Amino acid sequence: MKRHGVKIMRIIRLVALTAVILVFLPVYLNASEPLNILEKGCNGEYIGNHLDFMEDASGKLEIDEIKTGDISQKFKPFKVATNAFGFKAPIHWVRLTVRNPAPETIEWYLENDYCFFDRIDLYEPDGTTGGYIKRSQGNNYDKEFDKNQWIKNNSIIFKISVPEGTHTYYLRFQTAGAMIIALRAWNWENLYRNKDLNHFIMSMYWGIFAVMLLYNFFIFISTREKSYIYYIMQLFCWGCFQFILYGYAQEFLWPGRMQINKSWVIFIAAVSLFTTLFLRSFIETKKLTPRLDEFVIVPVTGLSAVMMVFLSIVPYETAVLYAIIYAQFIIILSMLLATYCIFKRSRAAVFFAIGQFFLTTGGMIEMMKDSAVLPINFFTSWAMIIGPGIGISLFSLGLADKINTMKKALSELNLSLERKVKQRTVDLQTALHELEVLNKGLVSAKDALWGEMEIAKKIQTVLLPKNPSIEGYEIAAYMKPADEVGGDYYDVLNYQGIDWIVIGDVSGHGIPAGLIMMMVQTSIHTVLEGESNVKPSKLLAMVNSVIRENIKKLGEDKYMTITVLAAVKNGKFYFSGLHQDILIFRYEKSDVESITTEGMWLGLCDDIENLLTDNSLNLNINDSMVLYTDGITEALDESSIKNGGRIDDDMYSQERLALVFKENGEKSPEKILQAILGSLKGYRLDDDITIVVMKRVSASGGGKL
Repeated sequence: MKRHGVKIMRIIRLVALTAVILVFLPVYLNASEPLNILEKGCNGEYIGNHLDFMEDASGKLEIDEIKTGDISQKFKPFKVATNAFGFKAPIHWVRLTVRNPAPETIEWYLENDYCFFDRIDLYEPDGTTGGYIKRSQGNNYDKEFDKNQWIKNNSIIFKISVPEGTHTYYLRFQTAGAMIIALRAWNWENLYRNKDLNHFIMSMYWGIFAVMLLYNFFIFISTREKSYIYYIMQLFCWGCFQFILYGYAQEFLWPGRMQINKSWVIFIAAVSLFTTLFLRSFIETKKLTPRLDEFVIVPVTGLSAVMMVFLSIVPYETAVLYAIIYAQFIIILSMLLATYCIFKRSRAAVFFAIGQFFLTTGGMIEMMKDSAVLPINFFTSWAMIIGPGIGISLFSLGLADKINTMKKALSELNLSLERKVKQRTVDLQTALHELEVLNKGLVSAKDALWGEMEIAKKIQTVLLPKNPSIEGYEIAAYMKPADEVGGDYYDVLNYQGIDWIVIGDVSGHGIPAGLIMMMVQTSIHTVLEGESNVKPSKLLAMVNSVIRENIKKLGEDKYMTITVLAAVKNGKFYFSGLHQDILIFRYEKSDVESITTEGMWLGLCDDIENLLTDNSLNLNINDSMVLYTDGITEALDESSIKNGGRIDDDMYSQERLALVFKENGEKSPEKILQAILGSLKGYRLDDDITIVVMKRVSASGGGKL
């Protein structure tokens, strides 16, 4: 019996030992090796292998529940130096056991490389009651940095004092963004040595960034190329985003005011806005793909502006989600548009696509790291600096290439213009020689005319048409100079089947006016002999170029009002030149219509071609037309002048001429002419007068212009 009792006791002891092992084995299996701060040296190594973590899906667990009971057995070893749990991850608790074998208290620093946490709570043993002291940092805490508690840095750092022995610390991580746990152990010397090194590297980066901004700004000032200002704004917004993302804004601009860090989402939308504006201006999509520009790029640009406002007013958790989604949308869209433009043979699109590829690659690696798709290492940690840096540099090179291409095109255009100018100079010199020969003849004629007034009058009379006629029309004309030689001019010409009617008036009267009148007549005949099928406006421009220099050489301040009409088929006329209104009697209405002439006088400007237009009018059968000079309408009533009347009221006027024309419009041109001349009795004529009356009596022929 005694032997059986001993066996039973052994079995009971074995079962009890097995039960104890089964109860406590998970705890030991799940616990990581404690961090020996003397052995590690606290030189900045990642301590993930010494961490245990647990997810808090409810977000309601407290420290007292975490450190005791069944919940403490749910901690799992970290197994890797750093870890990322992605976006929208639940609250994570981290347990760290620290061993200090030294008899004195050791101060060290616990840093989390990623600073964008809404809240990180550190629970450290109070050393007396067995309780924990809570210290907090994160974007939800706006506190000035205290050297004894917080370190002014671009990451989150806790200063910890560890007495002799083994102590367990807990950290609670909460964020609406990426859950990235990358804890490092530092002593004071190594921490600031690393900080100085990082600051040196990033200072170089931000210095290059600032130089690029200033360089491209000065190029914009000199070139006024809109692409540069959009590139500058894109570069500036991207720099602000990175400055906040890597914690330098909170370190240097607003230390302790962590809430402002959440503004990075607005800069994501701003980068998207200026990326679309830069794409549109740099690739010139409005010219290259107008439909895509109108229906895709312009609306997306407006949407980016709306997103900036939207992300600034919605809760941070919502803003983070929409900012990431919208950034991905802009990246994909811009790459597709740039690729399409490459197939449209856009050189600028090649630079944009390659630059956007590097920029996108850096952003995607960062996002994949934050989403726990890629591990945290040197490459993934610096991809957000390297990739965009290359991409933005390529954008700058693309802009420089665009300017160089424009300069090359401009240089080729200048060479072409120089060749054309040389050729035109030769042509003008030839024309000038011909004009000089003509001028010599005209000067000789002028000398002869000055010597013999009667000869001059006779020449002018001979130059006028004796029996003007146009097929299908009856014509009557009258001209009387105020002096022996006048400046009024009318002509009826036919060259190669095209009939021309000309009426003009040189300012003033006498020999100079008559000489200019003959110059104009000679020039018109010369032009029409060489090119009869010329538009009226072109005819006047060519005549003006001939007589302009002649008027200067005469030393006369003269000009000529003139209208030329080209008669074509079926009563249609093309006309050009600024002179008196054209009066037309409409047979069917028994009324007079006044048509205003437009253009510029001859002899005032070197080139009047751009000031002239071609207009048209129609004469039906039995319709009549009167062309006249202002010597008629400005004739003065002699009896009224003697009685002290007003000069404006004493003029014959266009209204009176139209009334006489209306009363006699159904008559023949000769009778209409005589009626007008009869109505001038009692009026003093101080200027040359000219009247041309035409009436359409049958179907008319004519050439084409």
